[in-house]
Amino acid sequence: IAFHHDYDIACNVSYDASATLPATASDRIAAYNITGIANFAKEMAAKGLDKPKVTLTFRLDSSGLLSISKAEATVEVAPDPVNETAANETAAANETAAEEDEAAAASNATDANATDTKDKKKDKKSKKKDKEKKEKKKVYRVELDVTKDYTLEIAKPHGPAEVENSLAKLANLQRLDQVRKEKEEAKNSVESYSYAVKNRIYDEEETVNAVTTEAQREEVLALVSETTEWLDDEGFDCETEKYLEKKKNVEGLAEPIFERMAEAEARPKAIADAEKRLSDIRALMKKWEKSMPQVTEGEREDVFSLCSAAEKWIEEKKEAQVCSSKWLVVRLGHIHSRARAGPSHIEDKPAPSRAL
Repeated sequence: IAFHHDYDIACNVSYDASATLPATASDRIAAYNITGIANFAKEMAAKGLDKPKVTLTFRLDSSGLLSISKAEATVEVAPDPVNETAANETAAANETAAEEDEAAAASNATDANATDTKDKKKDKKSKKKDKEKKEKKKVYRVELDVTKDYTLEIAKPHGPAEVENSLAKLANLQRLDQVRKEKEEAKNSVESYSYAVKNRIYDEEETVNAVTTEAQREEVLALVSETTEWLDDEGFDCETEKYLEKKKNVEGLAEPIFERMAEAEARPKAIADAEKRLSDIRALMKKWEKSMPQVTEGEREDVFSLCSAAEKWIEEKKEAQVCSSKWLVVRLGHIHSRARAGPSHIEDKPAPSRAL
């Protein structure tokens, strides 16, 4: 805020809607004593100048705390019209004389003309700067002293009805604060997620291109751009549900891409582990021919059949995934479940008892 004043002041900041506060609560937010105005005003009056212009700049931080970040007083002095006119006339006369000198010097050698022209241009610029300097206003400025007043107002007594009413109002204020907090978190979430999606698509371009088509990339980037523009316009202040809806829309296009990226990175190792396990099971069945005679040949053949079916399935899915690299054909979970084909149902089979 800015105003003209010539005395030190006390600044009180209060709520403008006291109905939202408990009946016995003070509506004062903060109070400040601002000094230095009176002394500055006397100095300016001694120079024959007007009252100082006082400017107070307030700051509201993220925690909702108010403070005065800057306080100053200024007095502007306009240039003297008489001196300005005389200076302008003198400058005009000097420019005319300089132009006449230029015309006379134009008949000299070409090199001399070029040198003179450069010098005269510099003279013109210098004269122009001098003219602008003369027209500039002079400003007297002083920083004011700001002291916070911590004096507390006397609290009024509370009756049962007032206590109940106060608690209800405080609960409502807390609810509104929670709503504001949730809205800010939702807005920050959709904004940060949108930029994270955009950055990841560009930063991991090679990996993204391996699992997406150009149309898919353009679609998600267009939605991200639309969302960020919406946040700066219509979405600057919306309901929490709207922010959550916008984020869900971006997730609907981005998350499948990121899932395919993760699957493509982990799939080779998962397939290698599955193939090794199936190979190990086959070797174990060979070993059990002698070490576990209680496992019949038919049971071992059943295990071999399961291994063969799992190996065939893995090969089919590997080929299908190569042919459809832009889409997710087989998931890691399916590979792991197929690799579980084994002798778990017979490995605890008890050995036959020996005859006495």
